[in-house]
Amino acid sequence: MQTPILKKTFQNADNYNECLNRLFTHDIANIINIISNSFELCGFILNNEAKKEDLKMFFQCITEQINRGKLMVKNLRNINYLEDFPIFSGSINLLEKLNAASEFIQNSFPTKEINVILNSEVLDYSVLSNDLLVEVFENLFINSVLYNKNKMINIEVHVSEVRTKNRIFIKTECKDNGIGIDDARKTMIFGSTYKKFNSKGMGIGLSLVAKLIDLWGGKIWIEDRIEGDYSKGTNFVLLIPKFSGSRNL
Repeated sequence: MQTPILKKTFQNADNYNECLNRLFTHDIANIINIISNSFELCGFILNNEAKKEDLKMFFQCITEQINRGKLMVKNLRNINYLEDFPIFSGSINLLEKLNAASEFIQNSFPTKEINVILNSEVLDYSVLSNDLLVEVFENLFINSVLYNKNKMINIEVHVSEVRTKNRIFIKTECKDNGIGIDDARKTMIFGSTYKKFNSKGMGIGLSLVAKLIDLWGGKIWIEDRIEGDYSKGTNFVLLIPKFSGSRNL
C-alpha cells in the first residue's frame, strides 16, 4: 500500500512526464510540418525550373528546423538526466561557454542575421557550475531568435560581478530586440517551479535553464530590455555563484 507522500510523488512525476510529452509532441509536430511544407515547395520550384537561390533558401529553412529538433531532444535528455542522477559542479569559465553558445546560434540559423555582442568587465570569470552551462546560454539565445520579428536579431550580453552579504555572484544579462514577454508571462515562466510549462514552445528549454541555475545555487529572472515597455525586447538576468574553491553540489 502506498503512503500519501509516496502516492503524491508518483502523481507529480506522472504530471511532469505528461507535460513534457505534450510539449515535445506539440513542438516536434510543428517542426515536421515546416519541413514537410518546405519539401513540397522545393518540389514545386524544381518542376518550374527555379533558380538555385530559391532552393537554397528552403533547404536552409529545413536545416534550421532539424537543428531545433536536435536541441529539443538534447534538452529533454538533459532534464531526464538531472531528475535521475546527482549533478556535480566545479570551476567553469563562463565566457568560454558564452562564446560557444554564440557560435552555436549562428550555425543553427543560417538564414537569419544574428549579431551577438559580448561585454565583460574581465576576460576570465570562473563560476560554480559544469559543462551544461553552455546549454543555458544556447537555450536563451534560441529563445531570442525564435521570438524576434526583426531582420537583424541583436543579442547583447553583459557580464559583471556582484556581491551580496554572504556570497559573490557573476551576473549575466542577455538582452534581445525580440517581441518581449509581458509581466504575466514573466511570472509564469520562472514564478515558482521549472516544471510549469506553456504551449508557446519555451517550456522544455527554459525549464532546463531554470533547473540548472537552481542546482548551482543561482537565480534567474526576466526584465524588459527597455524598462516599462516589454514589446522592445527581453532581458534574461542570471546570477551564478563565483567559484571560490573545490566544491560539489
